[in-house]
Amino acid sequence: KVIMITTVFRLSSTKFNVKKFLDYSRWKPIRYWLEGEEDRYRHEVNKSSGFNLDILGSRRYSKLEFQRHIDAIVLFIKENEVFLKKLKRQKTVEMSIDIGIIIEKELMISTSFKGEILKLVNQYNIELVVSFYLGRSSAERK
Repeated sequence: KVIMITTVFRLSSTKFNVKKFLDYSRWKPIRYWLEGEEDRYRHEVNKSSGFNLDILGSRRYSKLEFQRHIDAIVLFIKENEVFLKKLKRQKTVEMSIDIGIIIEKELMISTSFKGEILKLVNQYNIELVVSFYLGRSSAERK
């Protein structure tokens, strides 16, 4: 059973001043990391600097909700074309959009993308990722 869905824009680079970029950007990341510092989640030294930006907060999963995340990605790209064009020109910058799906148990899910979202992520060389995380239902957490 799918419990939750969340979507983030992720940028990472080995030769890009993330802090300076964020100081002049209107983007407010939910997390950022710096090259050479220890990653508190993976307990290893970061090989790059970067940040995660929440595109659409975590929501209970449904087919309608999945489509809302796709629509939010399209809107995010369109609203941030100027930044994305500049970032695309930076050869060391890697960008991705990660749709995180939290599931209760092992399960097989199939999803597909078509149309405008594919055109836009390709236009800015953004990798589109779907990640699955094992979570617990609210009944199991009690």
